[in-house]
Amino acid sequence: MKIATVEAEAHPTPLPYNPQPTVAPPGAVASAPDGPTIDGRDTTAEYQAQMAAALAGVAAAQAAGQAAETGRRLGYEADIRPLGASYGDEMILPPVPCAESKHTGPPPADGGAYPS
Repeated sequence: MKIATVEAEAHPTPLPYNPQPTVAPPGAVASAPDGPTIDGRDTTAEYQAQMAAALAGVAAAQAAGQAAETGRRLGYEADIRPLGASYGDEMILPPVPCAESKHTGPPPADGGAYPS
């Protein structure tokens, strides 16, 4: 049907046959001694191309994941480190206050306020 004019179209029935193939013919035919004949085709190159594409995708995904993990760790490292510090510097921590007294210093040897 022609939509613009709302008229029926004439089509030959059956549709004409086109003897020209649209795809390449199969390769040489290999025959088994007591079996059917099959199209001979070298699938090694085809499988190698598929494997290379799959491995490239895996490698790209792994590299992206590793880059994201490295960025995450570098962000944590930058947040933790004091300003002006570099890797390997000793970190000076403030003294820990004792729970029993108001002085600063290590807790007493007997455990202090911790129950035994």
